[in-house]
Amino acid sequence: MKKLVLNLRKIHRILTVPIVVLMILKFVLNNSDYGLIVTRIVSMGMIFMAVTGLLMYVYTYKMKKKNRVINN
Repeated sequence: MKKLVLNLRKIHRILTVPIVVLMILKFVLNNSDYGLIVTRIVSMGMIFMAVTGLLMYVYTYKMKKKNRVINN
């Protein structure tokens, strides 16, 4: 699980800047055909970022809880 979370973290970091750039493009190309394509890509990217962020958060919380139990 640790290796999966580390890989997700790396992918999450790599995709952060492109997603932000695409979000800016989404506002610039609001009423064009390309705007619809960019909107779909941004939506899929944001869903991916939310899921990976949630997995990383849950894993961190789980490890902290595990360490608290071991240390007590």
